[in-house]
Amino acid sequence: MEEKSAKHEQIQAIKHRLNRYLTKAGFSINQLTEAINRSDEPLKINYNTVKNALNYNTDALDITVAISICRYLRCDTAFVFSPPGTPEPDFEGSYTGNGKFIPLDDPKYFGKYNGYFYSPNHRSAELIYFELQISSENNRVSAKMIYHGRPVSVHGNVMEETRILYGVPYLCTRHSNIYIILTNDYGDFYFIYYNRQEFRSHSLYFRRGLIATASSLRDHPVMYMSFVLFARPVPKEKQRYIPGLLADVSSNFYISKDTVDQLRVKEPILVPLFDQFGYILEHNKDTVYSINETQILSSPNKTMSEEDIIKALLILKEHSLASKRTVYEDIESFSIFTKNFLQQP
Repeated sequence: MEEKSAKHEQIQAIKHRLNRYLTKAGFSINQLTEAINRSDEPLKINYNTVKNALNYNTDALDITVAISICRYLRCDTAFVFSPPGTPEPDFEGSYTGNGKFIPLDDPKYFGKYNGYFYSPNHRSAELIYFELQISSENNRVSAKMIYHGRPVSVHGNVMEETRILYGVPYLCTRHSNIYIILTNDYGDFYFIYYNRQEFRSHSLYFRRGLIATASSLRDHPVMYMSFVLFARPVPKEKQRYIPGLLADVSSNFYISKDTVDQLRVKEPILVPLFDQFGYILEHNKDTVYSINETQILSSPNKTMSEEDIIKALLILKEHSLASKRTVYEDIESFSIFTKNFLQQP
């Protein structure tokens, strides 16, 4: 008897939580059923099984329906299936912050974007291509990221690796920044953070921001780096300039003289840059060049087009000493030092 009562309480708790998420999302049962079946959710459902899953008058509960609802509504599945009486996560308090953090509602930022960032393997120069889709349906905004990896097998063969992550884009109204936490059932995690600009006529066409994820090192320390988003695909022959956009965004960067000398032979576009701005570049030269992008781009009487100047700067920046990625790896010796020295009286 006790076992039957415990089972009943557990099922009723799951139903209650699913109904709470449904109410927050503003869906009717019919709208939810149609939305899930139109989505790329592999577990398709029908109206009657959804209705039974949400009906308190019966203990009927199709687990695949519950999973589909959780995936589509981005429910906290650990909470939904937790024992009765488990406190509900303070989602609203944690994320909305009394109106300071709200779901993104600017249609100028909705759409499908093409993005790039460096591989989570900090020893690899590979660029990861990803697609980011931000959309709104039934007053519910969501984000979907498709990660296109190309790992290399032990035999040297390049393999296609696609991962799909989901999240909700939020706007920080205080600082006018957008952030998205993207996850999937495999434990992949990406935190995307970028500035929101007010657009009057056109929609978002380019954005550069910060992305945080786990590195590929054995203990997976946190890594952060730049990413770029484009509204249109970048032609293959122009993708060579993307690494320069992913380097440190500071307008000052440093590059060794030896590297510059080699690049000037390989890259003809650098010749006019050094011819015209040599007075800036040579003045700051030591064993490295200190290159100030702002000073070069704002110089009067330029004979190079601004487009060519930027191309040359991005080529230099790709090969510069500017940081491409930062891994927050805890070196044990420093941990021991803080334990045995810094924190001792």
